[in-house]
Amino acid sequence: MDVKYHTLEQKFERLKEQINRLQEISKEIKSAADLKKDFQKQAVVERLFQIALEALLDIGRMIISIENLPRPQENDEIFQILAEAKIINQEYAKRAFGMGRFRNILVHGYMIIKPQRVFENLQKLDLFIEFTEFVAKYIEKKS
Repeated sequence: MDVKYHTLEQKFERLKEQINRLQEISKEIKSAADLKKDFQKQAVVERLFQIALEALLDIGRMIISIENLPRPQENDEIFQILAEAKIINQEYAKRAFGMGRFRNILVHGYMIIKPQRVFENLQKLDLFIEFTEFVAKYIEKKS
């Protein structure tokens, strides 16, 4: 197997691992207030999101590179480029818009992370799962 596909599959496994962890911890979080009152839990969720988003965006960039597609200038452009190449669908690309910005807030805007924003993203874990379904189809097609 080609090294780039092996790396893609490793990142894919890491993404699925983080999604599972986020799903597990989300069972304990019923509101943003749960995060606000437990800074350790909020810190864990933020870190899990950061790793998951990094993996998701890296996977998107890797597919773009493998397919020799236009390079994104910003994280959120990854979804549109993948949609135009029919690797993900347009409807998903529209719903996923903003994930790149959330990653940037987690990485660079650490002073302005609001528990409400973290909680809202916990409610959108289906976007991560749906992305893994697109990637699984892509990997299967390339194997």
